[in-house]
Amino acid sequence: MKLTSCPKFCLSKPAVDIPFGDVVLLTEGPLDILECFPPKKNTCPLIGICRLSKAFQDGLGAFLTILDDLTLADIAANRDDPITHISPIEDGYVAPIRK
Repeated sequence: MKLTSCPKFCLSKPAVDIPFGDVVLLTEGPLDILECFPPKKNTCPLIGICRLSKAFQDGLGAFLTILDDLTLADIAANRDDPITHISPIEDGYVAPIRK
């Protein structure tokens, strides 16, 4: 996903064509939730026999698959609804409105 130069953010293609999983990976980088995920940094002696690592990898894959079923347009479609549930920014933080 390449952003073009615009006064605000401009997308290189329509939001309906951008899987939200791509947005997460672009903004967050690799989701290496365990030390053993990135092969170049893996020093675990249980490589290849650890069932927990495989379970986490499968879970992360399922998570990204679910996000890929959503598009950026899907996420942006209800943008006004969440705004009504948060208070104004104070000291750089957005806080939920407590009722």
